[in-house]
Amino acid sequence: CMRGTTHLVPAVDLDVFVAGCARRANRSLEWVVRAGMPLATIDRVAETLGRLLDRPRPRKEIAPLLARALGVRMRTVTRGGWGSTGKRDGLEIAGEAWSVGGLLYLACVRGVTCAGPEVGNESTYVRTDAWLPDRRRRTVPEAEVELLRTYLRAFGPATVGDFASWTYMKAGDAREVWARVEPELAPVDVAGRVGFVLRSD
Repeated sequence: CMRGTTHLVPAVDLDVFVAGCARRANRSLEWVVRAGMPLATIDRVAETLGRLLDRPRPRKEIAPLLARALGVRMRTVTRGGWGSTGKRDGLEIAGEAWSVGGLLYLACVRGVTCAGPEVGNESTYVRTDAWLPDRRRRTVPEAEVELLRTYLRAFGPATVGDFASWTYMKAGDAREVWARVEPELAPVDVAGRVGFVLRSD
């Protein structure tokens, strides 16, 4: 969801947070493409994970299944992220070692997979359609508008810059979403700083 981190959100509203952050997710995908994984390969990985995760599976079970399905070899990844170190399961794709966690992340930000129930102290992942068949479906434009409304209900008064920072959207993208909701907004002066809230119904 927001800023690419794990969030606990109402299952019925998953699309608000995933589809609503699609522009932020696209920034992550651009980075992965620049790092050497073609977009077609990202699509293939996400599609394959969707097929494999018809039920919740822990990461250690996913790694060999994904390697076989993609026809690639497993390879240990030693580089960490967010200050982490140590070895983790990875796959060799396009000549590079990619962590299974990173590949799951790509599928999650596209809404193909999501976190499942914990099994002991292990996290699991599952195909979103299989795990949450009753979630309320939304298009990206619908989800973006509802995401902004949700944000303002929780954190308003706020500015478009606040919203961009929270979602990690580009400023221009955040302004475009904001403009669609602007007729519903009212300005509020907070210690000399103008922010906006949703108008009362």
